[in-house]
Amino acid sequence: MDRPAARTFPIHRPDPYGVPAELAELRGEPPCRLRFADGEEHWVLSRHADVRAVLADSRISADDRLAGFPQLLPGAKPGELSFTRMDDPEHGRLRRMLTSEFSVPRVETMRPTIEGVVDGLLDDLEKDGGPADLVRRFALPVPTLVICGLLGVPYGDHAFFQTRSAAILSSNPPEVAGPAFAEIADYLDRLLTDRTRDPRDDLLSRLAARVGAGELTHDEALGMARVLLIAGHETTANALALSVLTLLGHPE
Repeated sequence: MDRPAARTFPIHRPDPYGVPAELAELRGEPPCRLRFADGEEHWVLSRHADVRAVLADSRISADDRLAGFPQLLPGAKPGELSFTRMDDPEHGRLRRMLTSEFSVPRVETMRPTIEGVVDGLLDDLEKDGGPADLVRRFALPVPTLVICGLLGVPYGDHAFFQTRSAAILSSNPPEVAGPAFAEIADYLDRLLTDRTRDPRDDLLSRLAARVGAGELTHDEALGMARVLLIAGHETTANALALSVLTLLGHPE
């Protein structure tokens, strides 16, 4: 079968919260190939059924060390992105180490803290009156405060890792995203090393303890911390903002 010609993926979004126009055009279309920021051609699936089929197919690998795997995070080396880029049994071994951190009983103990954060931010929005930037004033602070408390990352550093996360995840060229990835890695490396010497009641300390017990390597623990910090606030912020946008556009 002839391989379809690749289209070019735009590097920059048209607005801070928008979807690249070419990707928006692909919604609901059959699988096609695009040329991404890494200069390579990759398959893109946009239909729900196609995505479900691929995710459930054991022939499809998440291991970014394999030849031809899309390297879409400039600055990240193959094998450096924790269990999100691993297959079983390695994936399951590392993921199970975090299961208890996100169990229903443990999350329930966090409910009062999260509700307090939400109530406080909503009170501030109401007090200041509108209009307001929902992403900056609510959708981003909520998960950032929560993941900082869970991991043991100082919230005072939120501007640092939010800007670096945005640079990594926004289809930027390697000269922008690469240094941002390295800066977050160095930042978490220092925190993890500090927790080895001075453990506290947080997830970073528990990961450091597993390193000390020989259950994890330092690099594995660092990769887990990195993916939790970046994905822990970025994806939830997107979900909150897009949920509100969807509800406003489709109130029914």
